Amino acid sequence: MVLHIPACFIPRRSNSSQNVSNLEEMPTHLRAFTKRELKKAMKVTKDTIIVDGRFGNICKAVVKSLQHPKHHIEVAVRCGRRDMTYKKYATQVKVLGAINHPNLIRLIGYVEDNVQMLVYEHVPNNSVFHYLHSCDTTPLSWVMRLKVAHDVACGLAYLHEDSNFQVTLGDFSSANILLDENWNAKLTDIGVAPNKEDEDYCQQRTTVMQYAAQYEAPECYMTGNLTHMCKVWSYGLFLYELITSRRPRDFNRPEGESMLEEWVKPYVKTRNFIKIIDPRLKVYSIESVKKLSNIAMCCLATNPKKRPKMIEVLHMVSEIIASISTTIEYPKKDDHPIKDNTEKWSFRALFRFK
Repeated sequence: MVLHIPACFIPRRSNSSQNVSNLEEMPTHLRAFTKRELKKAMKVTKDTIIVDGRFGNICKAVVKSLQHPKHHIEVAVRCGRRDMTYKKYATQVKVLGAINHPNLIRLIGYVEDNVQMLVYEHVPNNSVFHYLHSCDTTPLSWVMRLKVAHDVACGLAYLHEDSNFQVTLGDFSSANILLDENWNAKLTDIGVAPNKEDEDYCQQRTTVMQYAAQYEAPECYMTGNLTHMCKVWSYGLFLYELITSRRPRDFNRPEGESMLEEWVKPYVKTRNFIKIIDPRLKVYSIESVKKLSNIAMCCLATNPKKRPKMIEVLHMVSEIIASISTTIEYPKKDDHPIKDNTEKWSFRALFRFK
């Protein structure tokens, strides 16, 4: 199987913004579920939580297929907040149902009853966090990490630059980035951006304080302001998480190593990139590590005005991938598709061997 990664994926910019109040009916492609149907479906998987996000937990469920009634399919169900009005819930359904992007989790249904539950596609290959930090699994190969960086940048660039709706990403974290059956990364925890005059906006600003210790930009923690530049900072920290396989905040590590962005600084300054690369990686492009690290540092600028826009970040990440190869040859179907194997990568000669 050969996967073609474009040298640059550029979302089309839109100058107009669609008013959600003009959406009089639910999108026709969405499936209407009943409360009883979903409650029963969630019991099958024992309410297994897939994502724990600011816009509500997402749990795995098994429902009947409409195309093949005797068959069952896996879905992901999000239970809305109890304080959300039905009008806001309906707006969530209308807006999220209209969004279609390969790197954003897709809404496939909702509950008709007086219950606020959203049904999403099920993304089967776990989270990026799982492959970076779990001891009992094969770590992501360097090529797959580059692809994840590209996919996530695509999703964020769409949300920041191209979406016709005022949507926002709740909690940005590797645990909320899922991998689908083709190992494409998808962002989760997406919701309608609250109005500044709305009570939800004040509540979300307060909630930022609870999550700031992980991925939020310094100014979000200090002021509670939620801007696109905050997510650019979060993305920069995530790039270092991809490079190092270290958690953004890990207070079990020795003093001086608990804050990821502070730990990498001296090594980046001396260009000693081998010291920060995940030691489990045996095959990687040292030049691409340098370039990805430089992008991360730009995103982590203390002054939000000095950070690049996500569309610019996407250009830079795409150039890294293009500089290595325009095609990636994956292992055969019976092998693990994220495994490093020098016999199966078409551009292995460009890699540095440790």
